[in-house]
Order: sequence, then structure tokens, then C-alpha cells
Amino acid sequence: GLSIRGWEVYPTADPQRFEFKLLLQQLAVKHQVLKGSVSVVIVGREGDVEKSINLADLSTEITTHNIALRFKYFQNIEGKLQLPAGFSPQRVGLVARATKPKKVQVEKHYGWVVQ
Repeated sequence: GLSIRGWEVYPTADPQRFEFKLLLQQLAVKHQVLKGSVSVVIVGREGDVEKSINLADLSTEITTHNIALRFKYFQNIEGKLQLPAGFSPQRVGLVARATKPKKVQVEKHYGWVVQ
């Protein structure tokens, strides 16, 4: 199966800019190349309105809403993200989908916790 092993956020000198790390892992006895995608959505508030923003809209390293996965044991995805002014993050939603060797979908939610 497919497992979301961790999501971490680290501060930078800029209070609206953060570094992120995402770790996905394949749980299998016989490891084959896993293919699929993962989407990351930051949920927070802008004023009194709840807003969801895809990681691709916040990071220059991530260019697509569904980040491609292709690994045998694990895959690290990391980079920097810039939050819009006035946006207060509250949680992160992750949806990982494997298409090979077996179709599976895993969802995980994390609170916005800066390390």
C-alpha cells in the first residue's frame, strides 16, 4: 500500500514564507515501482472566510496540482511556499493516489504546526 509518512513545515526569516517536507512511502513485501500522484491543500482563513489553496499556487517548485509520484520505497517532496498576505493557515489536507501496482487512495490531515 501507499502511506503518507509525514508533513513538516519550517519557518524562514520571512513570516509569510516557509519550507515544507512531505514523505510518502510504499508499504509492501515485494516492492515494485509505485506510480500515482499527491495533492496538497492548505486550508485557512482570510478575514472571516475559510479558503483552500493548492500547494502549486503557493510554491515555485511545485508546478501542478497533482504532484507526480514514482518510487520503489519512498519519495521526498520538499520546497518553499509563500502564503498570501492576510491568509492564516490552519490545516493541511493531503490526498495520495497510486495507480500502479495497485489502485489505492490515502487521505491525511495535519494541523498547521511550524517546527
